[in-house]
Formats: sequence, structure tokens, C-alpha cells
Amino acid sequence: MMTDYTMASIYKDNYENDNDNKNNKVLISSHIKVADTFFKRLKGLLGTKDLPSGKGLLIIPCKQVHTFFMRYNLDLIFLDEYNTIVHMIEDIPPFRISPYIKESEKVLELKAGTIKQYNLMEGEKLVIY
Repeated sequence: MMTDYTMASIYKDNYENDNDNKNNKVLISSHIKVADTFFKRLKGLLGTKDLPSGKGLLIIPCKQVHTFFMRYNLDLIFLDEYNTIVHMIEDIPPFRISPYIKESEKVLELKAGTIKQYNLMEGEKLVIY
């Protein structure tokens, strides 16, 4: 099974008028693994003991996730094709299945508490580098 992941950073866009200026963005996570193949999506975060702040997993494509066999809670952020937040689940525990989110194109899995920490809201756009 392939374990090489593309890495990305996720920012909260503070100003709609200046989308290319990183100075107007708040860094949410600088160590995001991108799971964009069948095997990477299949493995996900399985086998990890915890998820430190600043790390996460971006699953592409994705409309629904499960937390079977996980050892910790997660925050889930469902994004559309433009990286706009279309749904969020805070602090989902292990052994759960998220709802199917039709509008979602990708799901960002982050440490539980991240949504609250950054005051993220549906309709906000995230920037992925």
C-alpha cells in the first residue's frame, strides 16, 4: 500500500477581496496529508494514536466518512468544489458514520476542537496551498 502523501496547508480566508494574499489568512493547519487515491482514502487516519494540532487529512473525493477503529475524536469539515464549508461535525467520536453530504467534494479531518478554536462557520471559504 502506498504511503507517500501530498502535503497541503489550510487557511481561513479573512478577506474576500484579496484571495491571493497570505497575510490576510489565518493558518488552520500546515501539515495536511492529501488522500486522493483509493488506498490513501482507505487507510485515512487508521493506525494513528492521536492527531496533533496543526495536522490533519484532506480526503478527495469524499461525501461521507466513518470513524471505525479510530482512537480519538475528530472535527470534520465538508467542502464543496470551491472549498466552501458546506457542513461541519464537531468532536465526532470513534465508531460513528457521518451523514452523507451531497454537496461535499472533500472532507477535512482535524483535531477535535479545531472548528471551535478558529470559529469556523458554514459558508466560509478555506484556502488550500
